Amino acid sequence: MYKNVLLNKKSQIDYWSPMTEKQHIGINLFQLAVLLDVDEKLFYNFVINHSVYCVKCRGIASKGIEVEEIYLTERNDIRVQGRCRICNGSVGRLFAFGEKKEFDEKAYRLRKSIGPPQLHAQ
Repeated sequence: MYKNVLLNKKSQIDYWSPMTEKQHIGINLFQLAVLLDVDEKLFYNFVINHSVYCVKCRGIASKGIEVEEIYLTERNDIRVQGRCRICNGSVGRLFAFGEKKEFDEKAYRLRKSIGPPQLHAQ
């Protein structure tokens, strides 16, 4: 719809290129480590271990969570899905790193290196 028209005001990178419209993509721990700087890694680890809300426990998962899936969202934030270490309930957390210009640019380069999503014939 908006291909080749919109520019991201933060970094002036054309995210609506023919390569792909931005989608959330699954990433692994290595890719996450490439995206995060030292302070972001410390923050991520602290939150995962001490600051994720568990609906089943009705409070903070005080023993942390087991991360099962990590996604880079459409807005270049990090979304984590996992399980509470206390009750094994499903939990999730969004890290709004995409607001930072440096992170946003790294995420764009990661998306570009991965390439467009592959469509599989059914």
